[in-house]
Amino acid sequence: MQQDASDEARFKEVFDDTVSKFGKLDIIVNNAGIAIAKDVEHTTSDEWHQLLGINLDGVFYGTKYGMIAMKDHGGSIINMSSIHR
Repeated sequence: MQQDASDEARFKEVFDDTVSKFGKLDIIVNNAGIAIAKDVEHTTSDEWHQLLGINLDGVFYGTKYGMIAMKDHGGSIINMSSIHR
């Protein structure tokens, strides 16, 4: 399933579809991320908000809906990040 990490409604849909198809969810790996390849003074607000939407909100949404999906039987959530310049 394709996923936009900044789209909260899509996270809920993906987790609901996964549980419906497989019966439960055991593990989530939040591993989406982007970087802005220019200096801060040349970065637009739109670029900054896109970065936050994917790198920060995406982890929150994945964790939130993952916890909801796994609350009755347990599971694992792995949050990964990296910085490259």
